[in-house]
Amino acid sequence: MTLGGKKMVEIDISNSQPLLFGLYLKENYSSLTPDMEHFIQLVESGTFYDYLKGLLVHYRLKFTQDTFKSEFFGKVFYSKEIKFHPWRCLFHLYFPCVSEAILQAKGAKPYETPGDPYLLTSKLSLLESQIMLQGVANSLYGAKITEFIPIHDAIYCTEEYRDVVIATIYEEYAKWGITPHIKWNTANLEM
Repeated sequence: MTLGGKKMVEIDISNSQPLLFGLYLKENYSSLTPDMEHFIQLVESGTFYDYLKGLLVHYRLKFTQDTFKSEFFGKVFYSKEIKFHPWRCLFHLYFPCVSEAILQAKGAKPYETPGDPYLLTSKLSLLESQIMLQGVANSLYGAKITEFIPIHDAIYCTEEYRDVVIATIYEEYAKWGITPHIKWNTANLEM
């Protein structure tokens, strides 16, 4: 992928939605429990999904690599919580207070009151736009950098600005008290 004839790179934030939920936990809970701290450590290091896959393998719960993330969100983060799926039960076992915070964010009581997944998605989307658009994109524009395209948890930019964009992402997340794991590679998309 190129922009004005210049090669672009994709700069991506690993485990972005869970990372944003880690930020939500930090903002909404004055005291974090050990499982909340563990959750945040996993999402900041970019190893959260691998950790969950390891648990699924250990407990012989099937998943496919291609659909893992969408299944995880559908069964854990964004379900209506009418009943717990086995993945949700496993998540609750290892992250009980994080699980409870997800329920509260959606207004759910398992087996009693269905939750509204849009309450959680809108909270996380708002945080993401505050950081990536109002924070990172505005900082880049302020530095007269215009060769970038923000797409949710990723930014495509020309190679010459890669290091500046990465540094800006770290700076903006630091303002929120959380450290993302960032990966980058040459963008292979056609536009």
